[in-house]
Amino acid sequence: MPWPNFQRPCEQTETHLHYWAFHGGHITGVAIEQYPKSFDGALPMCGVMGDNELFDYFLDYQVVAQWLTETNVGYPFPPDYATAIVPQMISELGTPFPTVLNDDGKKLRTATKYFRR
Repeated sequence: MPWPNFQRPCEQTETHLHYWAFHGGHITGVAIEQYPKSFDGALPMCGVMGDNELFDYFLDYQVVAQWLTETNVGYPFPPDYATAIVPQMISELGTPFPTVLNDDGKKLRTATKYFRR
């Protein structure tokens, strides 16, 4: 599908749809917000564009992992969360994670099945 030409008006017989998967969903979102009369429809196929359930899932996972590893972290997470705290929690859930899980790692795997997706 060619990129729409925003410099000329569209003829009545044309239908313009904007779609994109993966991170392109953000591009679709911006395009339809900034040029709403240029498209007849849009389909941003990006999990982040849908709603907040994906973020809720990730937060649930982190909170349960913190509880199982007895890691006391406030919210919002500190700047070194991904580089210092997460590696420590991973080492406490099994090594090599997630291939080999200890009892707490197995509990996290089981709990994950019950997160709302």
